[in-house]
Amino acid sequence: MRIGTTPTALRLLGLVVALPGLFATTSGAQPAPANAAPPEDVDRSVIYEAWYVVRPGDTLEAITQRYLGDYRRWEENWSLNPQLRNPHNLTPGERLRILLRSIPDEGALLTKKSNRVENEQPPLSWQEARLRDVMKPRDSVRTFEASSAELTFGDDTRLTVSEESLVFLDRKLTTGPAPVSRDQIEIVVGQADLGGRGVDSAGEAIELILGEAVALPRPSDAGQIQTRARKEEGGAQLMAYEGGSTLAASGVEIDVPQGMGSSVKEGTPPGPPEKLLPAPEQVAPEDGARLMTPRPEIEWRPVEGAAGYFVEICLDEDCAELIARAKVASGDLHSWRSEDALPVADLFWRVTAYSPSGLDGYPSGTEGFTVASDSEDQIPPNLDVSASGPHLPPRTGLNEMWILGPGATLGALVDDSQTGVEQIEYAVDGEPATADAWAGPWQPGAHEATLTAVDGAGNRAEALRVPFVYDVEAPALSWGVEGVGFLGDIATDASLTLANPEPDRSKKIFEVDDPHSFWWWRKQIWTVRHDGYQLTITPSRPVVVKVLASSDNPSNDDLGVVLSPDRGIWVLARDEGCGPSLQLGYELDIAEERIGRRRHGVLTLGLVAEDGVTNSGGAMLRIVTSKAGRKARRQLADPK
Repeated sequence: MRIGTTPTALRLLGLVVALPGLFATTSGAQPAPANAAPPEDVDRSVIYEAWYVVRPGDTLEAITQRYLGDYRRWEENWSLNPQLRNPHNLTPGERLRILLRSIPDEGALLTKKSNRVENEQPPLSWQEARLRDVMKPRDSVRTFEASSAELTFGDDTRLTVSEESLVFLDRKLTTGPAPVSRDQIEIVVGQADLGGRGVDSAGEAIELILGEAVALPRPSDAGQIQTRARKEEGGAQLMAYEGGSTLAASGVEIDVPQGMGSSVKEGTPPGPPEKLLPAPEQVAPEDGARLMTPRPEIEWRPVEGAAGYFVEICLDEDCAELIARAKVASGDLHSWRSEDALPVADLFWRVTAYSPSGLDGYPSGTEGFTVASDSEDQIPPNLDVSASGPHLPPRTGLNEMWILGPGATLGALVDDSQTGVEQIEYAVDGEPATADAWAGPWQPGAHEATLTAVDGAGNRAEALRVPFVYDVEAPALSWGVEGVGFLGDIATDASLTLANPEPDRSKKIFEVDDPHSFWWWRKQIWTVRHDGYQLTITPSRPVVVKVLASSDNPSNDDLGVVLSPDRGIWVLARDEGCGPSLQLGYELDIAEERIGRRRHGVLTLGLVAEDGVTNSGGAMLRIVTSKAGRKARRQLADPK
């Protein structure tokens, strides 16, 4: 029997290649010292050492002739096997270390393997495969989950056997008027990739046996093939990546051109060729990335028409040394994270889309990355922000967002104690930004700064959104009259300062001789009430005033705002950015002046307002008073 009938065996992949007859046994050789030197005229070239299983009829001279090309070098092979007491008496099933000058045409060499790989080399039964095992006719290979193997043939054609596969190599004669000896690779179950020249030593194409179906790959114009074949329960698939192929089943043969594939259901002819899907675009990890996690997230861009994807993690760039393989359904998911920890090592990954019919598209190229830590970090980075320069942080009931003044900057506080911060991403108002542009300055007004980060384990933090106002405007000043309301804005000057602005938020009383009184001893008393951002000035007796933001003198006709003890002038500082976070300072000077032919009381009011982020502006107001006659007093009774 070629293979067992256990469920485990049926889930695996094996290999069988028929080889020419063994080299004839030499006779009469006498034991020689293990360190004996070969004759001087032999070719001593060697590519590497290999493992060989002795078969019935083998001699050390015959083995040496087959793999070194000169039987006279048999002592060199004897020196590699000190356990051999008599090199002329070999036991079938015995493992020997031998030298190879080249891989013989009729054989293959196990050049790569990963995880659990077994081979059957009669008379030995299934056992763990070793690197550089020499494969002979009717030998086979099987792989288990997350395992793979690579076989190299004499013409450098390579067969990569994927996980859970069983494959045989054999040579059979094709019947007909001109019989041809042709190598065959029989895939019992699983998947294998055939690449290289794809022909045997006689120049004949290598057949792929897939149950009832037979494929015959042919080289491209460049003389190369790259073909993937899969045998599974109920049928098989063939994908021609480089070079074409014929595919025959149930008496029907079709041509499968390069870039196409076909499926075969058991008992039916091959389906019509179908164009293979393109290779997905890889996103992360990027080539050369150094990751501080054994479970990185693998990301790629979707391929239109894909039913799903195969993700492979390998130890080599050709993905012949598989360590993880996953089938990911399409949907909206275009990423994958291994359930098991990957080893701390230099690794490679690739992804392949498959169509609804089950055909694999072109595999992506392999991207290399390094797993530098076995730490299981699943916590994303911590994100926070700070501000320097004039600023106000959010305060409940006052300002619900950051307020940043002239010269202020935002700082990103990003920390990951386990695997470190790999990448920081910045955005302002939804647009990506550099770190410098994110930090400021910005256009005046409201904005939103966004911060996110990825740690060494590939964990992405949820975006931190920071609404803020960039306030570079000085507070606004306005004035009005109690009982009347707003009467106008006051232009401010950012360069204006006061020598001694009144700091107290309390009631102040100022007295001045009333120029409008008949009795000289009667005084007008002015009262100032100040609460920090608003002040009110009221007289002790009715008076008509004109408020000027300059030193210009009014005419009599300009005077018309009537004040009384119950109705004063108010000045208010307000700030759109900082809200109540501001301070209004003032200085008041009261004097009597002659304007034209009349005497007037003049109040000179100096104002300076500063918000919570150092924006400031001021104004000088002249409040010119005039006597309140009967008409003015009637206005007090009826303000309308």
